[in-house]
Amino acid sequence: MKQRHIHVEYLLGRTVRDIDGRRAGRIEEIQVELSSRGCFVTGFVLGARGLLKRLSFRGIAPLFTPSLAANVQRRAEVVPWQQMDLNDPKCPRLRCRKDEIHTMPA
Repeated sequence: MKQRHIHVEYLLGRTVRDIDGRRAGRIEEIQVELSSRGCFVTGFVLGARGLLKRLSFRGIAPLFTPSLAANVQRRAEVVPWQQMDLNDPKCPRLRCRKDEIHTMPA
């Protein structure tokens, strides 16, 4: 498999579309795993809940508004790296439909 390097800052905030062209969300967080061979992307967190998680609002959200807290407590959408097509980093696409992506606790 050909290795490819893409700067993270070019992906954060990009809108992701699924194979049907429907909006899946924005890339708000990139999950990585560190190993002896280097740092590897394992997944992409999409949507507003991912943004709130990235900005660490999970613990302090109840202080601001209950609806914000409820939003953070829901599940965030996580796209495993194998399901993301980054051939054109300016227009990332899912290799599946939006309703087929996984969720994880926020």
